[in-house]
Amino acid sequence: APSTLEAGYEFDATVGEKTFKVTVPEGGVKEGEEFEVPYPADEAGGEDKKEKAEQALDHSGAPTGAWKTDLFSCCDVVTNGLFWMSFCCTPLVEAQMLTRMSLDMCGAPTTDASGTFAAVAIVFIVCLFLYWLPFVGTGFLIYSLIYGTRLRETFRRKYQIPTSVCGENACLDDCCCMMWCGCCTAIQMARHTHDESTYPYKCCADNGLPSDAPAIV
Repeated sequence: APSTLEAGYEFDATVGEKTFKVTVPEGGVKEGEEFEVPYPADEAGGEDKKEKAEQALDHSGAPTGAWKTDLFSCCDVVTNGLFWMSFCCTPLVEAQMLTRMSLDMCGAPTTDASGTFAAVAIVFIVCLFLYWLPFVGTGFLIYSLIYGTRLRETFRRKYQIPTSVCGENACLDDCCCMMWCGCCTAIQMARHTHDESTYPYKCCADNGLPSDAPAIV
């Protein structure tokens, strides 16, 4: 308290960059005495909304309305196979996500994605061996941006996630994330759909999940 104040007296207090009204509680306070008051309603409301968003989960445990993890939280799983698989072979993790989301090797919806991982993996391996040929590297980069952009768009639409990097331009947002932060973006998508503690990442699975993990519908 800045001074001895009676109950009901109001004064301005500042926390961080926010200034708000504080009402002295019943019984009043003496100068220098510490007392607690509720944080501003809009901030509390924001926390409530965040909590509700976190509670909005689908049948596989994936939240809707926001990504489960931040784009650059990939170091949280640095001791996990997902990190090193994505760091060393990003296209393979993306191929697993295509399979998981029932997309073909070009990122289009399909009723049978069982061959998607193998198809992308073959293209990736062939391009590694032929990388020294003109335009092979550039060609694969363009190809990966096409399916990667469509993949991230599918994630955002399914889980109602807004754009986060390039304003409201969804296509540009997805493309930039795949272009400049492909490794982190792949990890973010892989961690979003299922509870990691229940269904840990599997490097050798076509969809990166244990066989008993629920399918995404």
